[in-house]
Amino acid sequence: MPIPGKQLTVVYSVGRRQFRESAQEGETFRFKTAGSFDRGESRSPRVVRAMYGSSGRYTDVTDELRDYAKRGESFRVSPEAFGLDPERTRGGRLRMTVINRDGERVQQEYEEGDYVDFR
Repeated sequence: MPIPGKQLTVVYSVGRRQFRESAQEGETFRFKTAGSFDRGESRSPRVVRAMYGSSGRYTDVTDELRDYAKRGESFRVSPEAFGLDPERTRGGRLRMTVINRDGERVQQEYEEGDYVDFR
């Protein structure tokens, strides 16, 4: 499991453009190119569906995850991250389906306390 907050940050230039990109430990770092920047491509996946809960009791948190992705934020998986009552949903798990940068549909799963990074 990655150490929270441990990340690689690289500042580089392509042509006359300067980029600053980060990746959490355990993630694959990808350089942007000037062309991908112009096309508006980002490192963040497109969230198709996301559910949070446990023991067969899951709540749809797709909109909340899309907001995190749109803002390019990282967060710790918890009921509070999705505006849920922590007393009713402790020990939850986040299950999400995303379309990654390569256009592949991927399912990801995170335990409560894990970090999700949309930067």
